[in-house]
Amino acid sequence: MENFLTILIKPTPIEIELATELKVREIQNCEDINQLKEYAVAITKKNACHDYILGQALGHIIELEERLHFTVSPIRKFIKKYI
Repeated sequence: MENFLTILIKPTPIEIELATELKVREIQNCEDINQLKEYAVAITKKNACHDYILGQALGHIIELEERLHFTVSPIRKFIKKYI
């Protein structure tokens, strides 16, 4: 079985690369500075939200995989219980 971290290093699918390239070209061809500013603000806000969600999800996935593949030492159990 493939673990989650090996999935993270796979290359981006060609469909996503193409969609990204089309969006990049659209942005590069835009001459309306206000539209570009609005887009940059929206992307920044959305990116912060995505970063938080992905961080939380990754932490949870790693915890679950750790439970599946490793035995938790008594010391670690003690530390989690009291700290």
